[in-house]
Amino acid sequence: MIPNNISKEHILKAIKWIDTKGVPTKRESNKFSLVLEGKWYPPKYVITIANLFANGKELSPSLFSGGDETNGYLDKQGFTITNDESNKNEFPITSSSWTILSSTVFIKEMDKSSFIHHGLAIPKVFRHYFNIDSLKRGEHKTIVLIHKGIMYDARFEMDNIDSPRTRLFWKSDLVGLIRSELPDWFSYYKDNTAKPQNLPQLRFERNIERDNVISIEFVNPTEISLDIDGEIGEEQEPKAEGSLKYYYGKRYERKPENRKRAIELHGYVCAVCGFNFEEVYGIRGKRFIEIHHTKPLSTLNKEQIIDPLTDLIPVCSNCHRMIHRRKDDILSIEEIKRTFDEYKLDL
Repeated sequence: MIPNNISKEHILKAIKWIDTKGVPTKRESNKFSLVLEGKWYPPKYVITIANLFANGKELSPSLFSGGDETNGYLDKQGFTITNDESNKNEFPITSSSWTILSSTVFIKEMDKSSFIHHGLAIPKVFRHYFNIDSLKRGEHKTIVLIHKGIMYDARFEMDNIDSPRTRLFWKSDLVGLIRSELPDWFSYYKDNTAKPQNLPQLRFERNIERDNVISIEFVNPTEISLDIDGEIGEEQEPKAEGSLKYYYGKRYERKPENRKRAIELHGYVCAVCGFNFEEVYGIRGKRFIEIHHTKPLSTLNKEQIIDPLTDLIPVCSNCHRMIHRRKDDILSIEEIKRTFDEYKLDL
């Protein structure tokens, strides 16, 4: 239930807060939007943040519902709610080897500079996504890149020339990480200048609380294709007569471009319980996650357009199985998260 002391003033403060901090990828709007002064905001996330100003803390999304409850509350406060997506600033936005997937998630195709020259260039049109559009010639901004909890010092830097470029530089410790994470690619770029196909990517996720902190992950298209091949092989293994036959929309998830984009957007951590395969299984679990299709199974016999932002969600094998345990009662991501959170509170 939405606290009834959340006022229009609190909601406006929340919107201003979101303008500064951005919206986490997992809290982007799936259908409805609050529209104010030509900008679109996810209604449920607006209420979550408004509670911060009304009652001193963010409101857990499990305590109230989106749709009618949230939209009705905002409507009574005089705000406009729409489900018309046609006028939104649509992601992804692509320039050169960069793709902006949301206000906080950015993907960079890793080229020779990423492996050999300790850095990469930021297109001018993307500077504001990193909150560095105010940098002037010769100035720099120190940041921290975080990979699996380990911090790496880096900096954004503007060249001191007439038409300055913006670049991100890092130190030798991150070079060592790249070499260990992608050894074959590191070796390739030491000896070659030609640009091959299916390059690995560096995924950036900006911390909305601290704009000088950015989490990074590596996305390797080759590994994604191998995981899909592994799933196909598993399905083709002999099965006992009468065994249960099931699928989770894999004929859509199996498309490498869909699975790759879902991982780019959401990363490798289970969206329900936070499980990370590499932390438990080491190298065997490195950069692995299952992808859950959020649309009802009954619709999967029809051709449809898949949006990896909203239709494909990373989950661990346990959570995936619990979502699908009852074929007549498949849980939504919100429902399985609420179940998981409620059980944790009882422990």
